[in-house]
Amino acid sequence: MGNPFAPGFGTQPPLLAGRDGILRRIASAMIAGPRHPDSTLVITGARGTGKTVLLNAVEADGRSRGWAAIAVSASEEGGLTYNVTAAASDPNRWPQRWKQQAVGFEADVAARLPFRNGDRRTLRASLTDLSAIAARREAGVLITVDELQAADAVDAQMFANAIQHVVRREQRPVMFIGAGLPEVEDTVLADDGITFFQRCRRVAIGPISNEDVRTALEQPVIDAAGWIEPAALDTAVAAASGYPFMVQLIGFHAWEHSPDPRSGITTAAVAKGLLDANDEMVNLVIKPVWKRLSEADRAFLMAMAQDSGDSSISNIAARLRKSSSHVGVYRSRLIRAGVIRCTRRGHVRFTHESMRQWLINDHR
Repeated sequence: MGNPFAPGFGTQPPLLAGRDGILRRIASAMIAGPRHPDSTLVITGARGTGKTVLLNAVEADGRSRGWAAIAVSASEEGGLTYNVTAAASDPNRWPQRWKQQAVGFEADVAARLPFRNGDRRTLRASLTDLSAIAARREAGVLITVDELQAADAVDAQMFANAIQHVVRREQRPVMFIGAGLPEVEDTVLADDGITFFQRCRRVAIGPISNEDVRTALEQPVIDAAGWIEPAALDTAVAAASGYPFMVQLIGFHAWEHSPDPRSGITTAAVAKGLLDANDEMVNLVIKPVWKRLSEADRAFLMAMAQDSGDSSISNIAARLRKSSSHVGVYRSRLIRAGVIRCTRRGHVRFTHESMRQWLINDHR
């Protein structure tokens, strides 16, 4: 009996919980066509919120509908525009269903120009041709771009101009779904030379509900013929803080610490699993984020670490001996970076509770 959990970045979990709403929106856009506002969409979220997993689910849905799905990362070698053009120009990457529909397929392939370094097609031309072929099959072209914050500004502008032309001006059956860290709001999405991205619909994803966390932890265990003690499940749900990556870490390590999950995952197994999960969260998420922060950002977080739960902005200002307006600047920066979140008026909390313990233990 194998471990059902998958705690890798971008690895599809056994159960995608808490994202039904956005998946329904995107599915509606696929059905409605380019006039639907969600046919060009940018998803933002902190590390661990499941952006890549969400894109994977969207791609799978597109393929199930017979669409051509082009999935790239803006951080890939070659650049965004080149990689999407190459994929759109390669008949070998078209849906198998298109090949099974004999009418016009061979002619479509014969009409395509090869994509070689010495004979490059433009992205606009490639998408125009590919969307025409898709339309004849009552399908479309789905383009998903991960790590959007890593896009080069010039490359992003070329890509945006092509997408805007085929989707918004020509109303072709092409969808664009991008995903990136919250900092994308200050880079690609803030560039006045790339107005297309600014006009895309935005969705910010964050923690999922405790109910969804409970389902995401318990159902895979049941499906794998195991079970988890109610008290152990309560502990795991609370520790996850609503973050999908942490859900997978906790589930994975709790399972590994159980001699026989079929006899029950106990509170002891969850407690041991939490230690491992927190260590991985620190190494994979928190430390990389910490390295990118300024000294003032770090001082703000150190002041927060003195609290056991929510932190009052007024208390943080007093501890730092700074004005509320000064502290407010860093509050906004850290929320934008996905490091903290606003819980109620005048109060914030760590996005990942593992950060508090790491700050207390390693940065006294």
